[in-house]
Amino acid sequence: MDQAELKKTLDDYLRDLTGNVQSNDKVTNLLYKLMKDHLPVGVVEDLVLDTLNVDVTTYRNGHLAEYAAHLSDLLEIKGPIEFEEVVEDVE
Repeated sequence: MDQAELKKTLDDYLRDLTGNVQSNDKVTNLLYKLMKDHLPVGVVEDLVLDTLNVDVTTYRNGHLAEYAAHLSDLLEIKGPIEFEEVVEDVE
């Protein structure tokens, strides 16, 4: 069995074991990827809870805050994002 077949078999096994869940929600997709590959689940949960408890945030780094807002806007776009649309949003 080559690596691609093994990965498919393991993916199918895990899906069967935990449930075959699908979603078209972009925030769910982002949070899933962060918890699966990049951050501990508890860290993500703490960030979400901290975010829920704040009405207005004053950011220390305005450039980073604007980039975060841009990425947030991208997540809110429905349907596929064309490269030209992303370039226009950046300008």
